[in-house]
This record gives sequence, C-alpha cells and structure tokens, in this order.
Amino acid sequence: MPRSTLLVVACALPLFSCAGTETAPTADFVPTGAVSGYWGNATFNATRVVGPKVNATLRGDGTWGGTIGSENKALFHTFKDGTLNGPDFLLNISKTGDELTITGQFQGRILRFEANPTKLRVRTDTRSLDYVGDGKGVYQGATTLTLSGDAVSLPPTVPFALALVASFL
Repeated sequence: MPRSTLLVVACALPLFSCAGTETAPTADFVPTGAVSGYWGNATFNATRVVGPKVNATLRGDGTWGGTIGSENKALFHTFKDGTLNGPDFLLNISKTGDELTITGQFQGRILRFEANPTKLRVRTDTRSLDYVGDGKGVYQGATTLTLSGDAVSLPPTVPFALALVASFL
C-alpha cells in the first residue's frame, strides 16, 4: 500500500471510531427562576444554574457538576437528605413553613441564608446583610435583591440555593 494511502487511513480511523457515539443535542437552557442583586445574579431551572459566578448542571448520575465562585471552583456534588456535599462546598437546605434556611461552607467560608417572603438575612465571611421583603420577591436593604419566577417561592432546591449563594460570592 502506498505511503500516502496509509496516511489517509491512519488519519481517518479516529473519525470512524467515533461514529455512532454522538448524543442528541441538549435543549436550550430555559430558566424558570432568577436571583438578581448588586453582588451578582444567576438564573436556574430544575437541572441547570447559570450566571457570572456559577455554571452547574444536574448530571445523569444524580450529582451536580460545573463551577461556582470567581475562581471557577469545580463542583462534583451529591444531594441527599437536604445536604449538598462535595469538595470545598457543603450546603444544608431546609424549609419549615415559609422559612427557608441554607447553611454551610464554601472553601472554608461560612454561609448562612434565612429567608421568608418578608425578610432575608445573609451572613458570609464578608457580608452581614438584612433585607425587608415585599412578599413578591423584592428585598430591600443596603441594596436591592430581586427574586423572579420559581425563586419567589423560596424553593428548598439545589438550583435555587446555588443561584442564591453565587449571587453573594
């Protein structure tokens, strides 16, 4: 076999070995909720969270993968019994009545959020903020924080928790 034919075959083999392994294109991201404020913002749906400081997706094995924080710290987390757990990141998410509580750590930094329709308390290593809510998703304090879509109900979900955390990192 001529040398030029071998070169063509050698270059084509990797292409043919991938044939049939394509996956169907994923649907465009359609957010169902958003968190917007002075320090940051993020949008989310049941399987994805997107913003300047977060890009996370629920993977097929039930874990969350992606990045969070200004340093784009990798996420590979499991969510079980109200706890999102992984390297450098731990969140406990609970809701009793209309009171949502999110506590935990990100890279050793303490995080605490307490929210209901008329108040929001944010505690991080660099912030201690109290907001007054209008019951419709707008919270006023030192700045304005606006929740829209699914976020207004303060859902005890990973997507909402990640969007809220990313808005204050």
